[in-house]
Amino acid sequence: YHAERIYMLGFDLSSYDTSLNNIYKGTNNYLPADAKGFSPVNWYNQMRTVFREFLSYGTEFYLVDSTVKFDEDNVFYITKDELCKELKIV
Repeated sequence: YHAERIYMLGFDLSSYDTSLNNIYKGTNNYLPADAKGFSPVNWYNQMRTVFREFLSYGTEFYLVDSTVKFDEDNVFYITKDELCKELKIV
């Protein structure tokens, strides 16, 4: 059995020139609140590998409010509002 749809939240990766966008920043055992991002190349490649692996199963990945773009046939982009409407979350 394989999931037909996977909704991905919080996979916006990062960038060297912007501050971290993470709910844990500034907390104990994590980076300071003013820390800058880092290279997302490895994460990007790992995610692309997963998308390609599950293409043959027909699995669709929905990145929610993502600024990261993938050129994969099974990756789609939706907003939080669209996700809530689709899942009937009030």
